[in-house]
Amino acid sequence: MFNPSQSEFSSNQSIFNSSQSEFLSKLSNIPQPGSGAFTVAQAAGDHTDLAMVGLGAGKSQIEAGNVRFVAMVGSKKVPGYENAPTMKDLGYDVSWESTQILIGPPRMPREVVDRLVKAFESASNEPEYKKFVIERNAVPCYLPPDKAVPFFDEQRKVVHAIMNRAGILKEKPTAPKSE
Repeated sequence: MFNPSQSEFSSNQSIFNSSQSEFLSKLSNIPQPGSGAFTVAQAAGDHTDLAMVGLGAGKSQIEAGNVRFVAMVGSKKVPGYENAPTMKDLGYDVSWESTQILIGPPRMPREVVDRLVKAFESASNEPEYKKFVIERNAVPCYLPPDKAVPFFDEQRKVVHAIMNRAGILKEKPTAPKSE
């Protein structure tokens, strides 16, 4: 039977993952340097009870049967792994979305930004793009700037709580400012 207080957890993002929930914070954390490959090796070699990595780092070992897919940390199901539960499905209030953003110089003209936003939004709906993203073990998702800001405001709350639990928060959490 699994007992969190007697179990070890491996991650290359130890501060964020081990302090993100009451469940994970009960595990003995084995921080790993570098990429997810170190973490995957810990789990595949039976040196840790649980490991948290990006799907791209663990996919080949999952498919080879060397590690077992236990749960997703994000809220969206990953194509090809729709039967894998999320942490929320398992009753744990843990969710973290991995994101990539496009940025430009601070003085980029508004008309250029608007053209780029339209172009990326259009491209993100193309079947070829969605296939490309899925083949790289990610979930296709496009957020326009007006929806991205509220999304990141919510992620900011999660990060503040994590940093506070880890004892590294240097400021009091504040409500995001509206612009």
